[in-house]
Amino acid sequence: DVAPPNFSPVTLEWFLSVFVPNLFDRDTIRSFGNDVTFFTYTDAKGTWPGFAVRVVPGAPTAALQAKVRLALEAPENLAKLFLSDPGGPGAWQSGSVSGGANRYQTFIPPGAALNYAWTADQVLIVGTSYDGFRAMLARVQ
Repeated sequence: DVAPPNFSPVTLEWFLSVFVPNLFDRDTIRSFGNDVTFFTYTDAKGTWPGFAVRVVPGAPTAALQAKVRLALEAPENLAKLFLSDPGGPGAWQSGSVSGGANRYQTFIPPGAALNYAWTADQVLIVGTSYDGFRAMLARVQ
């Protein structure tokens, strides 16, 4: 069943439990608001999902960012974020996009790259295509 109970708005906890189980622990999930934006980016190479979610006021930002980094960069979680097998991963790298820092890892199929960044307004953006990730980042900044 891929619809939330009673067709209510989708929360981060529901989304993760269905599509990316065990990505974040409960404490990490509680550090984010329930208002989550899901997106897909489609190009000639495929359809690439992603999401954006804001940190709740008062959450321990540095500790949260460290936990998110460990979770997103864990090898067992990588393929779960893609619609189809992304193939072999490259090394994680640090980069810069739209004047801010980001982390990314490319994969064998052209276009497949796990990207994430934090905006100045404490929004976490995660995307599986660099172009899709950049487009979402531009919308929330």
